[in-house]
Amino acid sequence: MTKTGSPKKSYAGSEVLSAQTSLLSLNDEEASLDRTPVTEMPTAAGNSHQLTFLDGYLLLVSFQIGSGLFSSPSQINNNTASPGAAIFLWIAAGFLAWAGATCFAELGAAIPVNGGVQEYLQYIYGDFAALLVSITWIAAVKPCSMAILSLIFAQYWTHAIFGGEGDTFWLDKSLAIGVLASLTLFNSISTKTSSNLNGIFSLIKLSTVGIIVVLAILAMFTGLNAQGSRPSMDWKTRDWFANRPTEVDGHRVDWATLTAWESLGYYSAALWAGTWGYGGWDNVSCPV
Repeated sequence: MTKTGSPKKSYAGSEVLSAQTSLLSLNDEEASLDRTPVTEMPTAAGNSHQLTFLDGYLLLVSFQIGSGLFSSPSQINNNTASPGAAIFLWIAAGFLAWAGATCFAELGAAIPVNGGVQEYLQYIYGDFAALLVSITWIAAVKPCSMAILSLIFAQYWTHAIFGGEGDTFWLDKSLAIGVLASLTLFNSISTKTSSNLNGIFSLIKLSTVGIIVVLAILAMFTGLNAQGSRPSMDWKTRDWFANRPTEVDGHRVDWATLTAWESLGYYSAALWAGTWGYGGWDNVSCPV
């Protein structure tokens, strides 16, 4: 009885040992499966470049400070009856831009994703609305915006070189096409190249804005002007809200003879130019 009972006892012990061994091996397999996605996750290439905080900040600066900041003042000044009216219109355009910016700030806080309008519409209305706005921006909004910016850049350079004399129509178009093609080429090279190029342009913009502010303060207190040999203190002596003739699209505008409907048209154009000058806040959530 003793001999026959002993093998059964050892057999039972071997079953328990094999079961424990199988359980340990199963746990090891599960652990290895859990570790597989982590160990085999593809990593970024050595020459790739991610946007840093400075790159993102300069990208936002380039969104906010564009050609509208330099081209809008003349449009607002020419489409308003007085300097005081132009200042109030700048304020009104700023309130409109601020209303839109706060809406996007609220959306960014409620829906913390990057990508801008497309991502918000996709989250709220679904994929179809996001697809429609993407097609609209790619086919119409962004190409038109880039065309306007390129033409403004070309016109600034031709006016600076030729002084606004002569017909520079085709020269402006050719220069605009060349600039647009060059920017597309540089941005297609790599993320690092485009971010470095954007940083250079952003610093140039900030420096230009600073120079303009300094010159404006200097002209205001010293009276320096391009016309006349004596200092001009019109901003102190003349009425800011007195009508003065302006020039729009090559023709003289006499505000005293305009009807209310015609004046509304000019002020609407000035308001549009003001919102163009404040534009860019809708792109704030794109690089964040």
